[in-house]
Amino acid sequence: RQADLLIIAGTIVKRMAPRLRTLYEQMAEPRYVIATGACTISGGPFIYHSYTTVRGADEVIPVDVYVPGCPPRPEGLFYGLLTLQKMIKEGESLKNPDIRRKPVTAALPPGLKIEDIQKEMLEVIEKQAITNVEEKRKSKDLPTGLQGAKS
Repeated sequence: RQADLLIIAGTIVKRMAPRLRTLYEQMAEPRYVIATGACTISGGPFIYHSYTTVRGADEVIPVDVYVPGCPPRPEGLFYGLLTLQKMIKEGESLKNPDIRRKPVTAALPPGLKIEDIQKEMLEVIEKQAITNVEEKRKSKDLPTGLQGAKS
């Protein structure tokens, strides 16, 4: 219940829907939801001859990113996470947590390969992880440490 991301996978039945709603309501703001796969997004092939299947996760809780596929490909899930990360960086959900933006379908664009996604993920990680220590020290006017010390 301390999570801020809920990834839903698989068929949602009517008996499970109230528990899913309770779990979502117990999550702290900001909270995000990714629905993966045809069964979660629309009920999949089980909606035709079953009265117990919910016709999509968005009937129970609001969904931020849809990852299509049956089953969804791993790079599709990574692309969905990158899409959610871009949504969060735009700050629309954080500035106004009560206002939900329209859900996004994170379908892989034609021609996009796993290498492209890995490259983008590495760029994001490197951009966030690398810090120029000298620039930080100069901007804060911190002492260098051993300038006045005698050896």
